Amino acid sequence: MDLLSPAPDRAFRRSLLWLAATSAVVHGLVLSGIVTYSMMNRPPLFKGPVYTVNLVEVAGGTKAAAAGLAPPVRKRVAAVSRKDMKAPAERSLKLPSKAKLKQPPLLKKRALDAAPAPKERPVPKKTLMAKSSAGGTALSVDAASFPFTYYLRAVERKVSANWDPVAHGVPAGETRTVILAFRILRDGTVEQPVIERSSGLSYLDQSALRAVIHSAPLPPLPETFPDDSLGIHFGFHFQPEG
Repeated sequence: MDLLSPAPDRAFRRSLLWLAATSAVVHGLVLSGIVTYSMMNRPPLFKGPVYTVNLVEVAGGTKAAAAGLAPPVRKRVAAVSRKDMKAPAERSLKLPSKAKLKQPPLLKKRALDAAPAPKERPVPKKTLMAKSSAGGTALSVDAASFPFTYYLRAVERKVSANWDPVAHGVPAGETRTVILAFRILRDGTVEQPVIERSSGLSYLDQSALRAVIHSAPLPPLPETFPDDSLGIHFGFHFQPEG
């Protein structure tokens, strides 16, 4: 085929082969130069001095163990029987007496000694007043001491004047009593009137409740009375004439 090809084509093909071979050689040289340079400039994997170690055989024993070259030889421990072991002497434990157990701890005792003694407050008690002959009423107060008898008489007169009981449903000679509880404030205001003990007849209970409500306000408390209010237990006694 080459004999039949014209001369210019054969020359062109030879020039292409020459260029390809030359390019391959140049690229090979460049790659080899790059690899050689990278290997020469590569940092070492291990830094520091290099030591040469010679392995030798070391005989076992106490000398080798002392030198730190072999594990120490364990010595046998003499067996100790239970007979040779002595039990510690028993110590007698003394329990504290009951009197000491009842005593408070030291800190608590000091706190109790330092705390001031509580002030004794008078216990409120009821002071029963005499029964009124005109109104059929009686009252008592919740106070340890209330010497103002005139005030109680004024309260009783005002409430009794407003009480108008109904005279039916109660047999002759029988007495029915209803007791109301309420508080009188310092200015005479009546607070929270309630039925403390019922008479058993609702209309009689309601008539007593109306008497207290219609009597408000009551006279102001005495100026020398120390409390801000006074508890009252007001009893209404009803006995029809027969």
